[in-house]
Amino acid sequence: MFSRFLPAGLLILVLLSLGVPARSAESVWVIGENNGDYARLIFEWPNAVGYQAYTEEGAMTIVFDRPLKADFQQASKTLQPFLRNMKISPSGLAFTANLKQTLFLTHFTSSAGKKIVIDLRKPGTPVPAQTLNKPIQTTMRFGHHANYDRIVFDDLAAHNYTVRKSKNKVSVTFDKKIQFDKTAFNLSRYPTLKNLKVETANNKTAIIITVDQNTRTRDFVDSGNVAVDILAAKDPGPKPKPLAIQKIEKSPEPQPKITNLTEEQAQKDVEKRKVEAESLPEPPVQETEKSSSQPLVPTGPKEVFTYSDVAFVGPDIPLLVSEEENSIRVEIAWPNNVNAAVFARFDKAYVVFDELGKIIDESTAKITNQLIGTIQQLEANNGTVLEIPVTAGVSPTVTRNNKSWVINFKPGVLSPEIAIAPESQPESSSGPRVFLPIDQPGKVVEFIDPVFQDKLMTGTISALGRGVAKSYKYVDFRILPTIQGFAISLRSDATYMQSAADGFSIANARGLQITKNVDAAAKGISSVRIYRFEDWERKDLGHFVDAEGTLFLELATSSDYKKQEARYNLARFYAAHGFHSESLALINLMAEQDTEFAEKPEVLALRGAEAFMVSQYGNAKKYLLNPKLDAFAEVALWRGALAAKKGQWIPAMQQFAE
Repeated sequence: MFSRFLPAGLLILVLLSLGVPARSAESVWVIGENNGDYARLIFEWPNAVGYQAYTEEGAMTIVFDRPLKADFQQASKTLQPFLRNMKISPSGLAFTANLKQTLFLTHFTSSAGKKIVIDLRKPGTPVPAQTLNKPIQTTMRFGHHANYDRIVFDDLAAHNYTVRKSKNKVSVTFDKKIQFDKTAFNLSRYPTLKNLKVETANNKTAIIITVDQNTRTRDFVDSGNVAVDILAAKDPGPKPKPLAIQKIEKSPEPQPKITNLTEEQAQKDVEKRKVEAESLPEPPVQETEKSSSQPLVPTGPKEVFTYSDVAFVGPDIPLLVSEEENSIRVEIAWPNNVNAAVFARFDKAYVVFDELGKIIDESTAKITNQLIGTIQQLEANNGTVLEIPVTAGVSPTVTRNNKSWVINFKPGVLSPEIAIAPESQPESSSGPRVFLPIDQPGKVVEFIDPVFQDKLMTGTISALGRGVAKSYKYVDFRILPTIQGFAISLRSDATYMQSAADGFSIANARGLQITKNVDAAAKGISSVRIYRFEDWERKDLGHFVDAEGTLFLELATSSDYKKQEARYNLARFYAAHGFHSESLALINLMAEQDTEFAEKPEVLALRGAEAFMVSQYGNAKKYLLNPKLDAFAEVALWRGALAAKKGQWIPAMQQFAE
């Protein structure tokens, strides 16, 4: 068996044993700098060079795409407190060193790719300033909750930050240059926020917020994001505003949401995550997303319903919530027969009615368990919509009590009693459409998801338990799983749903993009398998060592034109045999050199799977959730595994169902 004496290394020792002619090594100047809290290793090449750098199992490996030779005497002596046993592999392609302590690795290039700079910093210390020249591109989001306003800084949890309050000013400072996608913010919907400005100086970014002097602050990290809450005075008034997140960044990929924590929980969460960050095997800047152990709904007694200052129209509709054994019963007591749609989306359940009404809480007690959170009414164009936070693994079921609709929440899997499958009709007399057949359809109700800011259209029905068992993906929209009625998420503003005599029709004003075989793609099924591990094992080349040697030989002797293909063959070979770090390192190297290659669906799929296997869940999410992979059923399994890893059981089960 091939000896892996360097962790996850791509050391090509077999080249020598096979008699493969190696290219002459280039002389590289190597400089070490001891900066106290971090070590810096600089490789100065004669010309630009490709490379891959990582740490694993107490060792650092840097793989270059050309062989090198160098004198490490100065670097070894200078970096003695950080590194030992520096050496170059026999092939000349890999530099390795053992870590003498826990260190986080970051790297960058300068001088048009000729200078490779490797920084190894101690846990809890700032990222070295030289890596801060290029600002981070990210988003600032806002949300209003009962008693506080929240500011969320996306994907910044891995960076050091401080929060300070002085009189009516709150400053949030990051040790990084940050460029937000907007410079002007509408704060009129957030009572505690008066003004906000962003200042950048000395490779740091400060967000200065003007607030009421009586307010307090709390901050914590969750799912890779930083959340800062501005808490109002203790008497917030009788009718606090509901959650209404202003999503600044338009992204096709839903982002995880920050949970509602008490101040004590938030402080514990901060301390816990600081300890976790300091024990990570990879630098936080490379792995920003961690699973949250916090519940999806806040613990302890909570209000049944949050009233809004929105002037809803229509009759008063009583809301009655009661707790039963391991379940919660939510009854909406309509005075007349109305149609409904019920579905769950990530950690929220939505209950939609096709008549206008104003929900009035007539419950006699607060909610004491963690199955659901505080209910709120959302704005809708021609109906009534309730948003109900649910904890992981909890699903709604629907029954009727005369004219009332009753929603029961208990642990279980989201599934309708009778599943309705969409029908693709590309040659319909009215133009291409997707049809959802149902007797006596109700109205279509539109509303905006307050978290993801996309438009949802729901088809309400009266027949109980008819819904869609799983998601169906199309170019212009996505049909969501439901337990009652139908719901779609729009990807095109020209897409619309309308009620017909015997169901709901989904079409597009510019022509719906479907084909006669669209059902296969909509169900996530592709005629091409994207993971072909049995082929990638290359049993035709003999045992592992023989096959690996042959593939190395092909790589070493291939022309520049064929080298990328040879690397890809080797990467897939490693993936099929469980050498996930080797496979990922090769794919990352190829992706850095060829962005077009990196965007191919089969490369995204393999890169995401290998990132998952080496616990780089943030990178796995980035690759596996790419819309280019929506049509591949095999990818749904990896997406489900990723959701399960983060404790998002409902999305996980929906993906596994696909």
